Amino acid sequence: MKTARYCILSFVLLVLPLFLQSCKKEEDLVRVSTAIATLKPNPALNSVVFKVNDQLFLYPVNISDREISTEERRVLIEFRKPKESEALPMSSVGPQIYVTWIKLILTKPLAEDLGEEGNIEEYGQDPVEIVKDWMTLAEDGYMNICFRTMWGGRATHYINMVYTPEPDNPYCVTLYHDAQGDYPDHSADALVAFKLDGLPDTNGQTVALKVKWMSFSGAKSTTFDYCTPTD
Repeated sequence: MKTARYCILSFVLLVLPLFLQSCKKEEDLVRVSTAIATLKPNPALNSVVFKVNDQLFLYPVNISDREISTEERRVLIEFRKPKESEALPMSSVGPQIYVTWIKLILTKPLAEDLGEEGNIEEYGQDPVEIVKDWMTLAEDGYMNICFRTMWGGRATHYINMVYTPEPDNPYCVTLYHDAQGDYPDHSADALVAFKLDGLPDTNGQTVALKVKWMSFSGAKSTTFDYCTPTD
């Protein structure tokens, strides 16, 4: 039985980093930003907090823990600075934001390593391409992958990542894709995040995390800067 599934209907809307809302006066323009973050529960404030990187935590003024899953996971958020009337009296905790749009990203643990042949049999080896854009990165203990493949809408696809260390490299993972025989008729992108807590601690150092996958033109690999999160 597959360890997890990815429904092809759950596409992630790809958005631009910055948006401007139309207003009558230039000084009234509101800047809206987009970011990938880790959603973390915040019981002290009866809310959640978004960790953007190791130094930056953002506190939403318009989301409570009753309105969204408080299970830690990766999210794509669009946000702006809150108006004075929207701000909460918690200036000491950090910068506040007003969330205008949020998309929960498929967030998964690393799958069990069954050996090279076992992994292919269990997790599949249908081709994908890793898209080089701002959403594909190793950050906050997760490997975010924006991937492109062929879809048909007739079967559920499975996407998994396995920790596959090499003799001279303990920081190596492999991406597996099983299209479940889906009849391909168009290409599209999707977004997934894998929690990397099964990797060795980097002890504060930034290392090269190697990611391997089967592309439409054969086996490929690339590296990403990776550092074990401190919290």
